[in-house]
Amino acid sequence: MDLERYTKTKKMAIICIITNIFLSIFKLSIGIISMSQSMITDGLNSVQDTFSAIMTFIGNKIACKPNDTDHPFGHGKSEYIFSMLVGIFIVFVYVNMISNIISNYLSGQRILFSIWLMIVCIFALIIKLILFLYTRKIAKIYKNMLALVNSKEYRNDMLITSGTFISILFSNIFWIDVIVSILVSVFMIHTGIKVFIQSYKVLMDTNMENSVVEKIKEEILLIDGVEYVERIVAKPTGFNYIIIVRASVIGDLTVKEGDSIANNIKKRVNEIDLVNDTIINIIPY
Repeated sequence: MDLERYTKTKKMAIICIITNIFLSIFKLSIGIISMSQSMITDGLNSVQDTFSAIMTFIGNKIACKPNDTDHPFGHGKSEYIFSMLVGIFIVFVYVNMISNIISNYLSGQRILFSIWLMIVCIFALIIKLILFLYTRKIAKIYKNMLALVNSKEYRNDMLITSGTFISILFSNIFWIDVIVSILVSVFMIHTGIKVFIQSYKVLMDTNMENSVVEKIKEEILLIDGVEYVERIVAKPTGFNYIIIVRASVIGDLTVKEGDSIANNIKKRVNEIDLVNDTIINIIPY
């Protein structure tokens, strides 16, 4: 599964890198020629998508390395480190973009209508829709954070390109191009902040949702010999978790009997989705 996850994510990243490099050059060239701030913003968005795809490629390569002495829980968190970098980059790019949009507006720069702008938008929408469906599929199947970030970006890209299309369609009303570009930039800044926060929570070992913890507790209490579950802690190791369980059993059990109960807990919990391994601490009740 890990090898398949690595291979599929690697293939996805390479496809996204090549596609977005092409779109970046195409959009920026047309945007600069026609002086469309919306198209330039859209083009820079594709540059940012290229960066995200490169981060996905690198992060996926590191995350799939096996456990070693220095990293006993694996390298899965690297996905979230690179996702955080993507979030920071998104915010940086679009904060600067808002500054450039306002500056160009004050300098009197106006958009020139071009049929090529319309064609580029339609073409880009089709490509981004395909990439969105593709990356979302990879994210769902392999629970890959970097693929999920990419899919969200392509979903946003479709909104961005739709906004660009509207601003071009009404290019005779010069302020629409400015408003659309600023709204797109604010939306992308919001996305970047959400990606950063989500990655930060995993890196700071935020516990599983209470509903999942309660489900694990219920499963453990079904095991013969378990009297009480004192504590359950989930440690993120990437897209999976290490579950640490402190459970009480009858005090006069033999070591062998206690070990058997611990093994049953481990087996039951490891069957739960997203659980990579379980550490058991048995105490007398």
